[in-house]
Amino acid sequence: MKVLIKYIRIFLSPVFYKQIITAFRLFIHGNVFGIMSLGGRGEGVVILPSAKLANAHNIILGNHTTVNRSVYLWAGRNSKIIIGDYSGISPCAFIISSNHGIKANQHFKDQEHNEADVVIGKDVWIGAYAVILPGVHIGDGAIIAAGSVVTKDVAPYTIAGGVPARKIADRT
Repeated sequence: MKVLIKYIRIFLSPVFYKQIITAFRLFIHGNVFGIMSLGGRGEGVVILPSAKLANAHNIILGNHTTVNRSVYLWAGRNSKIIIGDYSGISPCAFIISSNHGIKANQHFKDQEHNEADVVIGKDVWIGAYAVILPGVHIGDGAIIAAGSVVTKDVAPYTIAGGVPARKIADRT
């Protein structure tokens, strides 16, 4: 009975409804509106509902690309994220083309953003929880291991992994 009363109190709480409204707004803004305003989208693109797209007008997705659950694509205001045909992005990956500056005498929020395009080739597989930072180019056919942090370019048909990511093997 105590558990039932607890859930009734939660259900009647204004905080509960505020959280629902906030979650709905975030979904509409980050996913639905983002998909509608993509800079380019090829045929057969799949974007799962919990993916988030920031500055979607600067995101270009090639044919038959899959953007999985909880993926975050964060394009800069002046930089793009370009993903080639038949590429797949596993759950919880984070791709960003803009970041704060790192000057010592300013608060990070007051600094200009460092922006550089992220270009991901065709037939690339980005593993779960991978992070790809601004300015990175990933060649066609590459694989990025789960949990990797990619700070530098990855050659075509290379398997890269680690923190920071480096070549593990060639894809044959």
